[in-house]
Amino acid sequence: AANPPNLASDARLRVRRARLEILLGADAAVQATGLLSLFETRDPAVPWRDAAHIFAQGGRPIEARRAGYLVLESAGTDEAARLRARVHLAELELALGHPLAANAALAEVFARDPNQVQARILGAALADHRGDLTAAMGHLRHVEQHLRSTPAPELSSELSTEPGAAAASTPAVSVGELPNGLLRQLAVLHERAGDGALAAALWDRSGDVDLVVLATSNRSHAPLALAALEAGLPVVVDKPLA
Repeated sequence: AANPPNLASDARLRVRRARLEILLGADAAVQATGLLSLFETRDPAVPWRDAAHIFAQGGRPIEARRAGYLVLESAGTDEAARLRARVHLAELELALGHPLAANAALAEVFARDPNQVQARILGAALADHRGDLTAAMGHLRHVEQHLRSTPAPELSSELSTEPGAAAASTPAVSVGELPNGLLRQLAVLHERAGDGALAAALWDRSGDVDLVVLATSNRSHAPLALAALEAGLPVVVDKPLA
């Protein structure tokens, strides 16, 4: 019979096992410490992206950033892969509690490709976190316009972690094919900005809504709740109702 794989020497399995242990409640610091020896290996199969997040969870920022830059290094000369790696560095800085560093990393991405979808979505989250709804909506609107004008296979290749070419002759993504999650994010931001009419239109376009939760300013509760109810959607409203 074949020998079972050795968890101590299989880098990919070691990282997956550490992630699972953390999900099951194990001490992230202990799990991160157990992965330090990965830096001594030349194994190209090491999933540095996942390892970086484990180091971040385990309170090891230096190792987390080192792993993050190894993701960038592994991208080689593939510019799209390098951009995704830079977005990962921004995500890593955010996970480490450094939003300013995350914004700086995103600025490098936008300088190279202002249409990078993952960076725009993360930029919207960062802007929302600091209370800049206008900037958050700007990022998501940029994504929406980019999705409308980009051939679907190219967009799939752009979002994928694997390299691959796409046929430019394929029709662009139509309005009806825009991701519901993006439309919902825009709807929530417009609700919070007080633009109930546009928010309602975006909710209507997004479809497949299971529940509307309103936590907007008090004066907007009644009209937004009524609009959702008229659309046949269940509603939960933060008090007071009106």
